[in-house]
Amino acid sequence: MTKRLEERVTFLTPSMGTKWLAYSQGLLQLNFPECKRIVVPGSKKFDPLYFVNTCEDVKTDYQVLVDEDCFILDRTQFLRLLDCLDENPAVAVMATPDGGTFHRHYNPTACNTFFAIIRKSALKKVVSAVGWRDYEYSDVERLVNRDHVEKLDITRISYSRKEPYYPFFWAVLASGGTIQYIIPGVEKNLLATEITLDGFSHPCLLHMWWLRQWFSSVPDSYLKVSNKERYQRLEREVLAPRFSGLYPSLLLSSLQFQRLLGRLFDRVVYF
Repeated sequence: MTKRLEERVTFLTPSMGTKWLAYSQGLLQLNFPECKRIVVPGSKKFDPLYFVNTCEDVKTDYQVLVDEDCFILDRTQFLRLLDCLDENPAVAVMATPDGGTFHRHYNPTACNTFFAIIRKSALKKVVSAVGWRDYEYSDVERLVNRDHVEKLDITRISYSRKEPYYPFFWAVLASGGTIQYIIPGVEKNLLATEITLDGFSHPCLLHMWWLRQWFSSVPDSYLKVSNKERYQRLEREVLAPRFSGLYPSLLLSSLQFQRLLGRLFDRVVYF
């Protein structure tokens, strides 16, 4: 018998408390009302491995990392990703590679954590191992499957660059788990990361990037457009229509209020 979604998924979001948190959390509430959500404050003491610290708080089969500026738009496509993981128990993580894409020029064996589905049992196996936080890429390079790299832009790959959350992915490989990579596209109107599954004409999710500069009116040197313009277009064309009804608009207002309280008290919020 298939488990109910609330037994399968908990959403985790690290947050700087911007207005976009209310939108991303609102979409999760609208699309997945049965699922628990945890928002972790991105304060000065923020740990990029926050999802390890919340491991004991999560009782579901999967932890789903969703950044504050990542907007899940389609329940059906998301459920298809979950079903794929259910059918492949050896896969510990499903996420996008952290290199070889328009937005990221790092190591393509590691994943970016803006959106990631992590199997809880695999996570527990990793964190129970001694010294896993000290893993380097060189420790697991022999275990790497590079089949997905041929789908990436090799000019945007650097195996020497690293992020503080990389040891988790190296520990996954060292523990015998595998990573299933989702190759992202680019939504050209917003210059955002887009994940759209085969057979669908609309995105499962959008990730905007450059959240810390979302209000900047200065054209970004890489994007050639200001981040403020991008985010305003997102709000106008993608988000606002989804919150135009009475219940969605009230929900958004409530979440904006809770967001402000979260910023004031700098605390983990459970929904």
